[in-house]
Amino acid sequence: MEEETIIPKQIECDNDIDNFIVKSKSEKKLETIFLDYWLKMSKNEYETYSQNYIKKDILKSHNDTLWIHLPDKTASQRKQFLELHPKFENDSLVELTLFSPLENQDYNHYSTLISKYGKANIDLNCQFLHRTIWEFSNAIIEYTESDTEKRSQFISYQDIKYAKKKAKENLDYEQKEEQTRIFNEKKLKESIAKRDGIINNAL
Repeated sequence: MEEETIIPKQIECDNDIDNFIVKSKSEKKLETIFLDYWLKMSKNEYETYSQNYIKKDILKSHNDTLWIHLPDKTASQRKQFLELHPKFENDSLVELTLFSPLENQDYNHYSTLISKYGKANIDLNCQFLHRTIWEFSNAIIEYTESDTEKRSQFISYQDIKYAKKKAKENLDYEQKEEQTRIFNEKKLKESIAKRDGIINNAL
């Protein structure tokens, strides 16, 4: 029996967001990202600023991972923190992702971003993720919340050129995957037709 191929809603959402980023033409500039970090800073600059934040007890360091503790405002048992995950290309910071592993009523990062940057350009509840995008002339900000029990959250600041390159790569990959699916479906139909022909001739 042949089953109809259904494209998951998550893939459709991802493609919509990637297409939007590739075509992004905002004239509004993003001045700052997190703390005093900025996109395109060098590794040395990033490490210097990070060490200063550690000395001021703003950031903590453990096993080469930087994180900031978010003190509980209520009697919640879930301790909140944000891990910092930088990505460099050619000694230039192209992405800084903040990871929060647990949802907590004390810290609604989605509402905080809305209040700071205004209405998002894209806000989609997909199959597995809630994804929100703000576009700027020099950057893309993305908020992602997983649709799981713990509901981990990500805030990603991306250099616009890097974001466009990554989005284009995602779209190219998905196009190739779709071509492969179509090819395999065609081969399956040909195989079934050939098998049916052999059976009909044998009867």
